[in-house]
Amino acid sequence: MLITVVAVIVAVVMAGVGAAGAATGWVPSWTGRPVLRPRLLGWATLLSAAGFSLFIFLGPLAHSYGPLPWIGWAAFMTGLVLQSYARRPGLLPFRRPGQ
Repeated sequence: MLITVVAVIVAVVMAGVGAAGAATGWVPSWTGRPVLRPRLLGWATLLSAAGFSLFIFLGPLAHSYGPLPWIGWAAFMTGLVLQSYARRPGLLPFRRPGQ
């Protein structure tokens, strides 16, 4: 029972932070490293929260829901990859020699 409560709290906090980041560009200060694309981080966190919820809450009943828990796992991992891209610097603009 306790692990279910903790999982619900984690999913709700992830979704709340993701929604705030996607809507306003706000990033919590506990993220550590600088975030160059806060809206991308927000959407990626929302995707991770949705995937986490699908995988954690439907995972024990995988036979009843078919591939849905594994789709949730893939969404969670995709969200983590997108979160890492939100922290990376963008490409430098192309400059021709002599400009």
